[in-house]
Amino acid sequence: MSASDRQPAARRGRSGRGAGRRRGRGPKRFHSAGGVLFQEDKVVLIAIGSAERWQLPKGRIERGESPAQAAQREVREETGVEGEILEPLTTIQFSYQQRSGRPAHKKVDYFLMRYVSGSASDYDPGEVFEAGWFPWPRAEEILTFANERSVLKIAHRRWRERQDPTPGRAGAEEG
Repeated sequence: MSASDRQPAARRGRSGRGAGRRRGRGPKRFHSAGGVLFQEDKVVLIAIGSAERWQLPKGRIERGESPAQAAQREVREETGVEGEILEPLTTIQFSYQQRSGRPAHKKVDYFLMRYVSGSASDYDPGEVFEAGWFPWPRAEEILTFANERSVLKIAHRRWRERQDPTPGRAGAEEG
């Protein structure tokens, strides 16, 4: 038995308070919020790094902000467009490797938003490579990440329901 095997578990960092929270252990956790902002039959997307990596606008929730407030701020900062939140959509979670090599886990709360004002040409070039409006089908085709395509499908369904609030859309009785 080695000396380290005889040390109390808390000294080895494997149990007790703070286990897994020590420097360099476990994934770094982030909580972000974003929006699927539409105007008529189009949705605004951002390109990060190059025009080949399209995604939904999102970013970290700042201290004192609610997820909804963060979503509105991030959409405005990254796209140049102001949106009104209509409803929460869904939350996605995923893991990835940071540039430093450390693992990370991100939770993103998405909201359905409608256009209020602004222009996608006013995006922040310090944050994104490009911002633009795309018809729903084209937006789904060019989104880089499958989980964001799922978010877009949910948003598109909810948007269509808002456009055509006919009985039967929410499971009304049939024959």
